[in-house]
Amino acid sequence: MAVTVPYAAIRAQIGQAEEKLQTACALMRRSGLPENADELARELKRLRVWTQRDGWLDVLEAQS
Repeated sequence: MAVTVPYAAIRAQIGQAEEKLQTACALMRRSGLPENADELARELKRLRVWTQRDGWLDVLEAQS
């Protein structure tokens, strides 16, 4: 039985997470925690690998 994967909903949820992480990074920098903000920014970059053009979600969607 084929499973329908809601790629649009997944993209939307990841997009919301990206926005929240970006806001948290800015807040950390303003609060004097630049090293922690840098670490969180690296995680944000890793997350964006999923939603960028030709990212993992595009690859998975093309395979389905």
